Amino acid sequence: MASSEGNYHRRGPYFDGTNFASWKHKMKMHILGHNPAVWAIVCIGLQGEFFDGREQNHEATTEELKMLQYNAQACDILFNGLCPEEFNKISRLENAKKIWDTLIYMHEGTDFVKESKLDVLQSQLDKFKMKDGEGVAEMYSRLALITNEIAGLGSEEMTDRFIIKKILRALDGKYDTVCILIQMMPNYKDLKPTEVIGRIVAHEMSLKDKEELHNKSSCAYKASCDAPTSSSEKKILQ
Repeated sequence: MASSEGNYHRRGPYFDGTNFASWKHKMKMHILGHNPAVWAIVCIGLQGEFFDGREQNHEATTEELKMLQYNAQACDILFNGLCPEEFNKISRLENAKKIWDTLIYMHEGTDFVKESKLDVLQSQLDKFKMKDGEGVAEMYSRLALITNEIAGLGSEEMTDRFIIKKILRALDGKYDTVCILIQMMPNYKDLKPTEVIGRIVAHEMSLKDKEELHNKSSCAYKASCDAPTSSSEKKILQ
């Protein structure tokens, strides 16, 4: 049976040039799952006299050779996780840290660019509301895109509690009752956003069922009122 190290890159996340924050997080978890030592190479780079170039005749130690192997594995994982357009941007690099840093710089920019992006995303978050005719699950998907991108840019404010509050405030008036019930739950502070969404979706389905039942009852009543009166019924009414 093939070892996990032999096929690690086949399961890696694929970056097509969009939603870099999501790919970056998935790739970090993928490399960590393969081997934390490989992720360390991505973060800190190759360390040692063999790599700094000061001593050209210096032979690599066993530890340095292991680092070289980890670097090659990290490069392989990253190369296989990029679409052709993104690969072309770093194809000449053979240092995993430089590849990672280059991708981050290209897609997240300098600190100034990050701050600008955060300002735009924060403005979207401040104005976030449920759209007319939008379902709860659809609304949450839109919200998650914004909060995940903000978190990907280094913000630590996107906690479960913060996101849950944003969900409850974004809903329209017909969800007021379920929002109050959720906030009154003993374990409210420990809930996850997905748990809250699950409860609200269940409430949404209940509202739809009641609406459909009401519509069916109204149609049945209207049909009975519009039905032609039989001769026997006419005699009774006369």
